[in-house]
Amino acid sequence: MKPFKHMLIQTAVDWICESGLTPFVKVKLEDGHASLPESHHQADSNYAQLNISARACPSVVINEARWC
Repeated sequence: MKPFKHMLIQTAVDWICESGLTPFVKVKLEDGHASLPESHHQADSNYAQLNISARACPSVVINEARWC
């Protein structure tokens, strides 16, 4: 059986967008691996919350290689 975690994530993102809401992901920032303005970092945290709606990032790809 093929992994389906990415399919569940994509389905949830589609449902959120179709409901008129904005999908966000919370990503862990590791030293030297991301370039984000400080304003995008959550206070006292190594995480950032990113908008992944089609309007915000039209070329986002959720697939098995990146999400599983």
